[in-house]
Amino acid sequence: MTSIREIKSRLVGESTVFNCHLLKVSPGSAVVHYHIDRGRTVGDLVLPDNADTLGYFWQDRPYNVYHFIDPSGQSLGWYCNISDQTRINANTICWRDLVVDVLLLPDGRTQVLDRDELPLDLPAQLVAYIDNAVRHLLQDSTTLIETLEQSKKTWIAKIAGN
Repeated sequence: MTSIREIKSRLVGESTVFNCHLLKVSPGSAVVHYHIDRGRTVGDLVLPDNADTLGYFWQDRPYNVYHFIDPSGQSLGWYCNISDQTRINANTICWRDLVVDVLLLPDGRTQVLDRDELPLDLPAQLVAYIDNAVRHLLQDSTTLIETLEQSKKTWIAKIAGN
């Protein structure tokens, strides 16, 4: 599989680089794959060893999504990062993390995470952007999950074939 770099910048200016496998890149969007060797916890979600993550990025959406999948192919949850300044090309995905995240779980539960970590001096326009993105995700979560579940079948087959 082709590699691509995901560059996540934070509001405070720090950046983190992740090397991942590119599944698809098209104008304005990309899908990548990460393998999680060791389990971890995200909100109320416990990810097992050897889980997979499909990362979905769009330039025209106020979020990106990490779709967590267990080793048997079952969806564990969808972790939505509120973001902006997403730029995608054949070699890199760059985006700015706006701190707040939304965790969607298969049983219908949702969690809004890290809102308490927003800087107090954040411009009102950016706070409104974040609030609107969260509201949009919560209102449209069923449609988003259905769409990602459909595409999961294609990507899992492609991952298994490599």
